Amino acid sequence: MKNEEVELINFKNVLKSVENLESPSRADIAKYLGISRTTSSQNINKLIDLQLVKESENNLIGRGRPGISLIVDKERWLALGVCFEDNMLFFSVVNLAGEIKEKKRVDLNSTNFNTFFQELCSNLRYFLNKFEKDLLPAIGIGSPGVIEPKTGAIIKAVDLGWYNIPLKKMLEDEFKLPVYINNRYRTMGLAEARQGLGKNYDNFIYLGVGNGFGTAIFLEGKLVLTTNIHTGGIGHIVVEPDGPYCRCGKKGCLFTVASLSVFEENTIKLLEEKHKKSILDNCKKVDMKTIMDAANKGDELARKSVIKVANPLCTVIGDLINIINPQRIIIGGPMGIYGDFYCDYISKKIANYYNTTEISIVQTQTDFFGGAVGAAYQVLDNKLELVLNKIE
Repeated sequence: MKNEEVELINFKNVLKSVENLESPSRADIAKYLGISRTTSSQNINKLIDLQLVKESENNLIGRGRPGISLIVDKERWLALGVCFEDNMLFFSVVNLAGEIKEKKRVDLNSTNFNTFFQELCSNLRYFLNKFEKDLLPAIGIGSPGVIEPKTGAIIKAVDLGWYNIPLKKMLEDEFKLPVYINNRYRTMGLAEARQGLGKNYDNFIYLGVGNGFGTAIFLEGKLVLTTNIHTGGIGHIVVEPDGPYCRCGKKGCLFTVASLSVFEENTIKLLEEKHKKSILDNCKKVDMKTIMDAANKGDELARKSVIKVANPLCTVIGDLINIINPQRIIIGGPMGIYGDFYCDYISKKIANYYNTTEISIVQTQTDFFGGAVGAAYQVLDNKLELVLNKIE
């Protein structure tokens, strides 16, 4: 290994120590990493010069001549992330602590890929121009569909009809910047891991439910990414062998009996058949949000529809628990965000049926901008290299 590579590794380890330890001093970092105080101090001084770290004069450590504690400098650098969900683009500009400094939602009239790409580029250009001096030179993306990890291409987004789209390459060619891309539910999971309900858990699963299903699986604090592009893809697990045919060719996939569109279709059928009054009778548009709102308020018909799509998902969650045994499962995506009763029903059924009271199943507290924040964390994870490249 070359000396330059060793120096970069030490540099990154010192930065991680400032992030992970509670206001450490230079001496604390030297002891923690097993390096000399001189090496520790030299690296800290470089990080201060890069405005990634700063000294906290208000927090002195130790007896005698106290050491000065160190913290991440949140004032200088920003990261840009964007996530696509439910016909909307969500943009977030965050500081090094993941705090949102500016955000924007863009509604799309069409999910045609060309429309999506034009709106994406137009708004990325706006943010890159506005924050040019402060942005880390990269873009984080939370994309729909199955993402090939090496190329960043969308292999398929079945609900949108997108196949084999080299999105990462297209964006890098357009903006001449590195692009970090992952499935939108994995970026939502990253936000949960860094600042949400997964922050204090090493082993948890973020489960995104919408027109499709996606998971972000964290083991020993790390997001599981393998060469298998379908890792964590639960939408095509067969839950009803004699159920309806799926677009993948199988029968009874979770996608065919528990997705957002199926939920809406089931509810409309119940309304056509029903004999009792329902809150939904007065709704101009019966969609996922209005149904979830009605169920949250106790509407009997809406709750019946929720339970019908929740039960197959409970079966899959039971399998995940048996295989992975996580400490926590977070239910998110559109149906998780709006579905208070939905998440509560799933949590109680899993605890009673599988006798797993030690595993908490909770509703996300992160909104749709969380996916964009998680996308920005992909940039923040590479901040040292990006800053070094920017100042060259």
